[in-house]
Parts: sequence; C-alpha cells; structure tokens
Amino acid sequence: MMLKRTLISSCLAAALTIGLGSAAADAAAATPAASAASSTRYPELVARADALRAQLPQKSQAAAALDRIVGATQWSELADNALNPGDYACSGTALGQYLDAEIDKIDFGSLYILSVLGGLDLPSYDALVYGNSAATNTYGANGEFTLKLTHDFRDQKKFWDVNSSSFDMLPMHGADVFSSIERTERAAEILYGPGPTARAVAELLYTVVHSDPALQKGAHPLFTFNAFAFPGYAPLGIPERIVMGDGIMQGMQAVGLGENGPRAILAHEFGHQVQFKKNLFDSPLTGAEATRRTELMADAFATYYLTHSRGLSLNAKRLLPSQKSFYEVGDCGFASDGHHGTPTQRLRSASWGASVADSAQKQGHIQPSLSLAARFDAALPELTRPDAP
Repeated sequence: MMLKRTLISSCLAAALTIGLGSAAADAAAATPAASAASSTRYPELVARADALRAQLPQKSQAAAALDRIVGATQWSELADNALNPGDYACSGTALGQYLDAEIDKIDFGSLYILSVLGGLDLPSYDALVYGNSAATNTYGANGEFTLKLTHDFRDQKKFWDVNSSSFDMLPMHGADVFSSIERTERAAEILYGPGPTARAVAELLYTVVHSDPALQKGAHPLFTFNAFAFPGYAPLGIPERIVMGDGIMQGMQAVGLGENGPRAILAHEFGHQVQFKKNLFDSPLTGAEATRRTELMADAFATYYLTHSRGLSLNAKRLLPSQKSFYEVGDCGFASDGHHGTPTQRLRSASWGASVADSAQKQGHIQPSLSLAARFDAALPELTRPDAP
C-alpha cells in the first residue's frame, strides 16, 4: 500500500528528530479517499474522516508557533552541495524493518484516518505541552527503562558544561493520550484550538484507536516512534525538554539493543540540548547538510559521554550495542531537510566520539563542549566521505 510505505519513510525520518509534525498527513492528503474506503474494515469511519477533514481549520497559533521553533533548527533550504546518493552505500536497517512489520498490522483505513486528522502527532504535542517532570514518570511501555534513564539524565546534567537546571525529561505514552475522549480532545485542541472541531476529531480518533485491535488502544509503537529535544517556548510556559517515546525504545529493544539503545537515544537528545545552549546549530551549511552535521555531532557527543570515564564509562570493546543504536536510526533521505546521516555515517560518528574519550591523555578530564564541537567539525569531511564500492 502506497500510504503505508510513505508512513514508514515519514516515521523513520521523524525518529530521534528535534521536532513535531509528521509528513504522513501531507502524504495521505494525496491519497484518494476511495482507495482508503475500499481497503479498510472501517469504511464508515473513513467516510466520517473525509467529511470532517473538509472542515478542518488551519493549525492553531500555538501549534504553528511550536512548529516554527522546531523548523528553525532544521533549516528550510536544501544545500547546494547535497549528497549524491550514488556515492553512498545506504540501505534499510533492522529498525526500519521492525517498524515496517508493525505498520503492516494496522488496517489501511485506520492509517488514513490517523494521518488526515493529525492523530499520529497528538502524543508528541501532548507530551510537549502538558507533560511535567514528576517523580512518578515512567519510561518504556512497561516502565522498564525508568531507573536507567532517570539516573542517566541526572548524570548528564552534571557532565556537560551548560546550565541544565531548567531541563526536563518526559515520557511519551501513546495509550495515555487515547485513554479517554477528553484526554484526546485536550491534545487535539493544541492542533486545532478549542471548540467543536477538536471535539469531533477527538471522538473519531478515539473510536478508531479503540476499534482497530492492531492499534493497541494507542500503545502501538507508531504513535511514539520518536524522541526529541526542544529548546523551550516561554509564551506557552514550556521549558527545555527531552521527550522519550515508548515506540522508539520498544523498537530498539526489538532489534536486540536492550537497555543501551534507549540510553544512547537519551544521550543523543541531551547532545542536542548542549547544541542549543552553545549555539552549535549555527554553521555555513544549509538544508540537508546542516541537519546532517548537527545530528552526527549529537551522535558523537552522546558516545563521548557513554564511554567517558566520568560518563557511563562503557568499555570501548563493548561499545557496539551503543554504536549500533545510532546506526539503526540512519536514513537514506539525502535531499531531505531532516536527513540524519546514513547508517554508516552515524556509526562512524559514534565511533569517533568513543575514540576521543578513549584516547584522551587525561582520562578524568571532560572536554569543553565547544572544543569537542570544533574537533568534530574538523573531522566531519572524513566522517561523511563517500563509501559506495
């Protein structure tokens, strides 16, 4: 199914990004409603979605403001020297295959409805706007990563040379957002503003999520297949936040990365917060090249912390699971503003970060983040060199 294939690409590109807003809704908009209605167990719900879709307003001012902040970190123009795909060996990863298989379990009509009404984005908006750093927060679908991630977040706040006192870490649980119509409506209001439209969207999304068994009442990993850092937005009272989705952590576990996968994700997102604080998103690069630089730098920062003697102190010889975490979220979207680097480039960057920590003459010394960034920028041409045979 074309929509399913597009959704897979959109969700993989969104994984570990800084930001909200999936391309899936735009992709679905180009899909004829008749195709969805003829390929679903829920034609009546698809018809309701199409009728409602025609009445949807523009995004609310709040959602648009959040999107603008996120967009400012992703650059809006393609680089003139965008990668030539023919120069790079790039293929799918086990994580992509996992998500593909999970999406294939969902009814096509359900995917269509979720896409055109913004249902896939609601958990991200809800966590960002309404989440709070309560001591009772749990991480992972069953809370299995709570202890490790909580400790790691605390330790990283001490490790890096930035003022992180205002940083929050929040979970993103899809099932929570769809636990009641009222809870779904609260998230829909972020997107469309309060009123009858948000209520109607919430009622239909709630019905779909609880009708299709594959969606697991909102616990399907597709809803939360993401983690992101956010620099804060004072008008809405949102501080600097790192949001950790159940879905991406579930995927890491499914491909055999255990607890190191989610820990590496958190370290990567904390690296983005360091970049925000130190203005490291500024560079002469634009478009795909700019985003790739900041993403690969966050990989390097993360692995520097993971292997440093004052960080997690992982043995370099046992580092593969953490390195592979970054490899698994590489993508082949060379021309996309959201390009994170190929799997090989992400693995190289992670390995580079580990080598810097391992080769330091003073093992207890933590390099200033600006110095580490300068060394990374000098190494970037080698890290992104062509690798096609």
